[in-house]
Amino acid sequence: MPALLALADALREDLQQRDAEQWAARHGTTWQILTCDILPRFSPAQQASAAQRKPALPLDLLDGPKGSP
Repeated sequence: MPALLALADALREDLQQRDAEQWAARHGTTWQILTCDILPRFSPAQQASAAQRKPALPLDLLDGPKGSP
């Protein structure tokens, strides 16, 4: 749960850095699943507790594994 909240924060921050259309093309589906399907399954108390333990997550994690250099 803490990582999910950290991901939501990272996506919000990325939206501030990009054109909305560009952001939606890249992250819209992830945002929709996260905010409409996953996070609502947790109670406000669970979300508040998890928010206190959020790790820092770079958005490049969404791009999947990188090949060897």
